[in-house]
Amino acid sequence: MKKTIALISVVFVLSGCSLLNAYKTSKYDDGEYFTVNQVRTVAQMAKPYCNEQYLDYSWVERIYVSSLVATNYTQYIPENETSHKLLKGLHEIVSGFKSHYEENAGQISRNYCRLKLEQIHRSAEKIQQVIGSKNR
Repeated sequence: MKKTIALISVVFVLSGCSLLNAYKTSKYDDGEYFTVNQVRTVAQMAKPYCNEQYLDYSWVERIYVSSLVATNYTQYIPENETSHKLLKGLHEIVSGFKSHYEENAGQISRNYCRLKLEQIHRSAEKIQQVIGSKNR
């Protein structure tokens, strides 16, 4: 009988821990969602300018600052490591784009510009979907 009670107690304790872990993830955050949306929107707005002679540096800088803000915003939110890792990865993509632009003095190919901005846009959109699906 004692073994049965001990077994039932263990089952309740373990199931209780899994419920607690489910609540340990951060909740939906409007600010977090907004910062990712900003990266996505700026990349989307800049993409048509890839067809011009050169992409103005202000677009590159806006995307870079937006992704840095998003990464920094999520850094110290408790139980938010997953979102922070996603945004850190997005910022690395943006940083690579910025570095390539600067190394080539703004003379980047139209295809590179368009594809890189599309990659940033799609990545931000996927991250938005993840963040938007958090519990409210």
